[in-house]
This record gives sequence, structure tokens and C-alpha cells, in this order.
Amino acid sequence: MGKERPAVLHDGRVLDVSAHVEDFTPAFFDSDGISRLRQVVDLHATELPEVDLADERVGAPIARPHKVVCAGLNYADHAQESGMEVPTEPVIFFKASSTVVGPNDTVLLPRGGEKTDWEVELGVVIGHEARYLRSECPASPRSPDAPSAASPRMLRTDRDSKPNHSDKIHI
Repeated sequence: MGKERPAVLHDGRVLDVSAHVEDFTPAFFDSDGISRLRQVVDLHATELPEVDLADERVGAPIARPHKVVCAGLNYADHAQESGMEVPTEPVIFFKASSTVVGPNDTVLLPRGGEKTDWEVELGVVIGHEARYLRSECPASPRSPDAPSAASPRMLRTDRDSKPNHSDKIHI
């Protein structure tokens, strides 16, 4: 833990890119890091060291995100299996950034938690500080309205975290 190196999956190989880019932090994404990373891989893929995942810990896909914004009950089946009505508007809430973990990390359970669960979700990293986004904005790589990357994320869920709402889904 704490010795992770940034890596990419390219043509079925996991490549260490730590000699060329910093960790995948908000600063990395805000400084056009995805474009720099593409250039490194395009130019140096055959020279980059391969990572053997059997010997390495796989960390969270983004280090120290500023915030995690979630949408709950966003599938009819999800609401149905929870015994809840499908909401007429999105259920938006925040989770602590520490809920974003690596796929094999130990999950710390809250004291007294009895309904802790996990969810595998789609995570979107917005590549620039984003405020007051317009839905009609064209999505282009240079637009602050365009997400930079998407990948599966695993979030820990404590279904007991809010009194009187133990059946409500918190992801």
C-alpha cells in the first residue's frame, strides 16, 4: 500500500508509465494528462516495462479524488430489488473519496454495520474543474464539459449509515 505506480492496459499488456507521467490524481487529469499519456503509449509502448499483476497490488483507478458524486436507484431493476419506487428525479448524493479502493483491497466495515454491501459502478472522471455544466454543450476533448475517462469503480456501501433509512441504497 502506498507504492503503487501508474500503469495502463495496452494490447493485453499492463505497462508501467511511472517514468513518464505522475500518479492519476485530479491534477493529472486537469493538466491534459490523458493526452500526454496517449502520446507516451503511442510512442513508447514497446519500451515500457510490463507489470506482472500477480506480484503487484492494484490500487484505486484514481488517486485522491476530490469528491465522489453518486446517482442512486438509477435502474428500474435496482429500485425493484430494493423494494422502492423508481424515482421521478435522479437521487444524487456524495460518498467520501476514501470509498474508492483497489479491486482486492481490504474493505473496512463501520463499527456496528450489519448491511454493508459493495457496488461495481461506472466512474467518470471530469478532466477539468467543472461548474454549471450545460447539457447542450458539445462534447469535445478540449471541452470542460467532456468527461476524460470512464472505468469501473468499486464503492463500499454502508446501508446502515443513515438512521431510519436502512433500506435505502447508498452507493
